[in-house]
Amino acid sequence: MPPAARVARACGLPWLPVDVGAPPAPAGDAGVWRRLAELTDPAALAAQLEVVRGECEGRGDVATAFVAARFAWPLARLAVVPVLTAGTALRFRPPDLWLRSDPRGLFTGVRLAAVALATAGAEPAAPAHALAATLAVEGFRPVVAGLRRQGGLGDRALWGQLADAMVATVGTVLGPGGDPADAARHADLLLRAADPPLWVRPEFARTDPPAAGQLNWRRGSCCLAYRLADYGLCTSCPLRVTDLRRG
Repeated sequence: MPPAARVARACGLPWLPVDVGAPPAPAGDAGVWRRLAELTDPAALAAQLEVVRGECEGRGDVATAFVAARFAWPLARLAVVPVLTAGTALRFRPPDLWLRSDPRGLFTGVRLAAVALATAGAEPAAPAHALAATLAVEGFRPVVAGLRRQGGLGDRALWGQLADAMVATVGTVLGPGGDPADAARHADLLLRAADPPLWVRPEFARTDPPAAGQLNWRRGSCCLAYRLADYGLCTSCPLRVTDLRRG
């Protein structure tokens, strides 16, 4: 397996596997494959918002946050995981990223038609953190542009969804056993390298008891789920005042 494909596949999650190559046709019962450029078309975003708004008691602000987070997660995984696990960044065209959607619009798979690894020798002035941040921002920019026009949130809240997905990815990759200070350093390098800078202050701490070995982190922006009748505050919610170590 080529090194780039191996690094790309390591970005996957059980519920969001990553693979390389054109998606199979037909996709089967698992969902429908579409390119990121197609999914972020204004009409496509409007359709997604309408579906999610129906699941969110008609609240456009919550639906906008949920849709933004759906796009943020795969981009964050593809950007952050290679930096932390292989000291490199992936190279691919975000508009050509393939995402598989289930009937509710949830993403259940990622495919990269073509991918390569960034080489430090070719771009000595661009460290892996900066290359990764550029990749995530490039993919998320049309999401922000489309949802700002049609949704119920502004730029800061929308970019915050990407920042929080990147922070969460750092925490999940480095924990258990991760050092909170090291996690904060990596997250800060990623967020500050983005253009525009993602001004979230990364906060990490060990879980209590320490034997659990997990890292907790606090989000910089809110997903707004607490505004729905059946939801409370997330463990990492910035509105919580409890100690990070206790969740």
